[in-house]
Amino acid sequence: MGQLMRAEKLIKKMLNFSELQGVILDWDETVTDRDSLDLIFRIAFRVKPEFPYKLNHFVGVYKDRYRDYVEHEVKGSVYETRDTVEREIQYQQGMKPVELSSVNEARRLGLFEGIHREKFVNYEQTLGQSSDQLLPLKPGVIELLKMLYRRVPITILSVNWTSLMMKQRLKEFGFDEDKKWLHFLVNELVFDEHCISTGNTTGEEEDIRTGYDKMIKTRRIIKDCPRGKHFVYFGDSSTDVLAMIETGNAIALGTGARDQLTRMGFKVEGLEGEESMQDLCEEAAYIFAKDFTMMAS
Repeated sequence: MGQLMRAEKLIKKMLNFSELQGVILDWDETVTDRDSLDLIFRIAFRVKPEFPYKLNHFVGVYKDRYRDYVEHEVKGSVYETRDTVEREIQYQQGMKPVELSSVNEARRLGLFEGIHREKFVNYEQTLGQSSDQLLPLKPGVIELLKMLYRRVPITILSVNWTSLMMKQRLKEFGFDEDKKWLHFLVNELVFDEHCISTGNTTGEEEDIRTGYDKMIKTRRIIKDCPRGKHFVYFGDSSTDVLAMIETGNAIALGTGARDQLTRMGFKVEGLEGEESMQDLCEEAAYIFAKDFTMMAS
């Protein structure tokens, strides 16, 4: 128990309100307890039951492009090992065409074209399931957000499509979007003056597809902060790692982020049990946690 108490102390120090200038959180499997990238597709298929292509088509396009990237660009390259910041940047930059492959295919086929904005806002009604089923939240995240909300600027930074469902989910708990206190940086669908989707997504400003894109957005957030540079990043996957390094303080809520940080030579303190806590240092910059319960206590 002593080791876990020390871990809690370190996290509380990292989240010290007198020094903290902002918090940045990934969405899928960080705020949520499942990957929700499929929801926007499910909504489109529900609205367009006659659409000739299903989810497996778009997944297949992505997998084929990823396989091609790994086999013909990554293998044998200087960045294949992904064991330094520079090599990880190269790897993530190369992932851009992979991540855009399914996006471009959906745009080409007009999957999201003609869908009313409210179908995404009212996603529960559209899909006939509750928000707890569709967007289950990580234990303790709401308590943490309540602790931070309107005290520290919060940014949701995600490679997901459309913030409409994210905003609606958090609104259930009293969190309203506010440019100062709660801001969303995600890929957005474009709607016309009648709130009908054009089938396109926003361009350069919100074009967030890779870990490199997340790093650049994080760098800009920190640069635009007028008071100090103490930020904490929360993420679960290797896509979050470059942004974590950019802040210099992070909670890894998944093994993907933890393992990639370790591969690159960064020390990640564990919170899985007392055995992994023996070498916990007093100034830990990267800490692994299963969920938010310890942070919100």
